[in-house]
Amino acid sequence: MATARGPAYLLTLGRWRRGLGIATQSRALAALVPGVSQVDNKSDFLGKRSHRRHPGILQLSHVRLPQVLVDAAQLLLLESSMPNMEKQVQALTNYLWSRHLPVEPEDLQRRAVHLEKKFLENADSCQMEKLCGEVLHALRRTTYHWQELSYSEGLSLVYMAARLDGGFAAVSRAFHEVKFAQFPTIQARLPEFQPQTLMDFGSGTGSVTWAAHSTWGQSLREYMCVDSSAAMLELAEKLLKGEDKVVQDLGCLMCQVSFSDSFYLYHPRQVAMFKVCHVPCPVHQVQFDVVVSAFSLSELPSKANRTDVVQTLWRKTGHFLILVENGTKAGHSLLMDARDLVLNGKEKSPLDPRPGFVFAPCPHELPCPQLTASKPLACSFSQAYHPIPFSWNSTNSEGNSDDADSAYMEYPYGELIISLGFFFVFLLESLALQCCPGAAGRSKVQEQEWGMANVLEPHSHGPLPSPSRGPLRALVLLLSLSFHSVFEGLAVGLQPTVAATVQLCLAILAHKGLVVFGVGLRLVQVGTGSRWAMLSILSLALMSPLGLALGLAVPQGVSEGGQGLAQAVLEGMAAGTFLYVTFLEILPRELAGPEAPLAKWGCVAAGFAFMAFIALWA
Repeated sequence: MATARGPAYLLTLGRWRRGLGIATQSRALAALVPGVSQVDNKSDFLGKRSHRRHPGILQLSHVRLPQVLVDAAQLLLLESSMPNMEKQVQALTNYLWSRHLPVEPEDLQRRAVHLEKKFLENADSCQMEKLCGEVLHALRRTTYHWQELSYSEGLSLVYMAARLDGGFAAVSRAFHEVKFAQFPTIQARLPEFQPQTLMDFGSGTGSVTWAAHSTWGQSLREYMCVDSSAAMLELAEKLLKGEDKVVQDLGCLMCQVSFSDSFYLYHPRQVAMFKVCHVPCPVHQVQFDVVVSAFSLSELPSKANRTDVVQTLWRKTGHFLILVENGTKAGHSLLMDARDLVLNGKEKSPLDPRPGFVFAPCPHELPCPQLTASKPLACSFSQAYHPIPFSWNSTNSEGNSDDADSAYMEYPYGELIISLGFFFVFLLESLALQCCPGAAGRSKVQEQEWGMANVLEPHSHGPLPSPSRGPLRALVLLLSLSFHSVFEGLAVGLQPTVAATVQLCLAILAHKGLVVFGVGLRLVQVGTGSRWAMLSILSLALMSPLGLALGLAVPQGVSEGGQGLAQAVLEGMAAGTFLYVTFLEILPRELAGPEAPLAKWGCVAAGFAFMAFIALWA
């Protein structure tokens, strides 16, 4: 489990019909305290609710990626032959988070003039010829050198491993705020917002498509994903086509086309694009219900490019424009510029005269107090998520290490040490009983008391009773082992793979025969008739197949997490019943007699060693 650095700062801009009055309400709240950061001074806004239950608080639990997406990402990484993937992922992550915006030509000129004045103050006539070189050297040393990333096939895989899970969590958080907004003025006007079309600018690995499908499902009829990297588009398509059931679940049609100049977003050249849709739809659609740009504006080389892109995206927005960037000062400043560009009305479209407003996370139009403070801070939001288990961040994931490493990491050493401690005490007790017969004095006293009672009474009471003998105790033993067999059979039926099923069956067969043999001896000792003994043993033998059939009857649609939890519970119950039968029924009876205590201990230890070997082999 991790906290996404990726969610960072998210900004949701919206437009709706004037009659709905959302923009008016937003501006009214912003105008309550002019020149000061927005406060909510409407006395009846919260009503009787506590501020901790403010309707604007939208909590999203730990985000978990769809299992099919996780499997596809793991498979793609396993099939690649890139060395030192962990180091490359860490290096790319650090680079993206330490990245600044490119320096604009105006800022560069301003810095050059400032440095020139600084050098002129300290320079004499003999150093004037070196002034130009010193200024250029200082500029190179103090100016951030922004470089455009070219995502090749290898770098795209590294980006997927580094950012797919965090990007999915970030966009899921934004979609969650759009879908489950609790402001009364907004909820009354957007009771069930069900978008049908979505455009993702700078789609990358396609995490926006997956997050949108997880949020709105089948209501989305079209996904348009735009990216300048052909390798990224191919990777995103592989993730979507990872398994046939993914394509069937999305009900999508994959195709690759090219943009014309009339739909130019990135550069004046054609841009590759893939589109996922349920029904055929025109490429040059005027607007989309939801337009998303996640971690893409920071990839543009200049402010002019960002202005053009934001204006174009806003023209393409039918209802919501969602912008997500890293939670750094650069990302925060970048999104504030985009917000001001939209709200100032510099981009007026005759096709859609509806005004824009800020929907989330701060529904006001005032300057951000985080940027106007004496020490500007980045306004960011964190979202916890479950990272994709790769070889470097998970030691329990299947396929992340070879067989030897898996056996080393997965073998239950904790249980082994506990068992060794138990048998050490058991050995000491057995040695004490053999070396000091007086340690069994309690049973001698009981025998003397029983014999004295026989002398005083005029009739005989028979042999010394034992709490471990009798038909009732035998019935309790039979029922306990029957429940144990049903639970272990259910656990076998819930195994996800054939190999796991075979391993568990072998472990059960290793002790099942001995258990049934011991039950038969117990039934003979209590004097059970041969007919009832055969029926009892037959019913006990059928309990495991019965549990196996019930386990196989579990619907296949149950999630893997639910199956794993059920399997753990059943195996735990089976182990608990077996421990009860072993340590409270079988061992006390066998150790009650003074005959060959060391031999009995040796047999128990040999059985434990055999099962430990089975666990190591499995």
